[in-house]
Amino acid sequence: MEDHSKRTRMIVIGAFIIVAVFVGYLQGWNPQAIKMQSQIKDEFSILPLLVADAKPESAPSSGRKFASCYVDQDFHSTADYAEVKQFFTDNLTALGWTLQKETPSFGSYSITELTFVKDDRKIIIDYSEKAGWRYSVWLQWGS
Repeated sequence: MEDHSKRTRMIVIGAFIIVAVFVGYLQGWNPQAIKMQSQIKDEFSILPLLVADAKPESAPSSGRKFASCYVDQDFHSTADYAEVKQFFTDNLTALGWTLQKETPSFGSYSITELTFVKDDRKIIIDYSEKAGWRYSVWLQWGS
C-alpha cells in the first residue's frame, strides 16, 4: 500500500511539473522569446516612427506571449492615412522590410492595418481617425 501511495504522489508531482513548464512556456518564459525580447526592443528604438507632427501617446510597451515577443507604441498626429502609409512604406522598405498586406478598415474604430515583414519579424501599423490615437506601431518576433 505504501508503494502505491508513493507512486501516486510521484505521478502527481510529475504531472504538476509538466503543467507548470507548459504554462510557463505559454506565458512567454520561452528562452528564445526572452533572448529576442531585448533584440526587438533595440530594433524598435531605431525605427523611423514619427510621421509629420506625430507625438508618442506614451512610452513603448513590450511583452512576451507563447513563442513570441513584441514592442508597440501609439502616436497622435494630424497625418491622414495616405501620408502614414507612404511614410512607413518608404522608410521601412529602405530598411529591408516588405509590405506584405494592407487590410481595409474594420471594427468600430475603423482601423486600417499595414503589415510589413522581414525575416522572422513583422511590423503592424494600425491607423484610425476614430481611436484615441492616430496610428500604432507593433513590432513582433515569432508567431
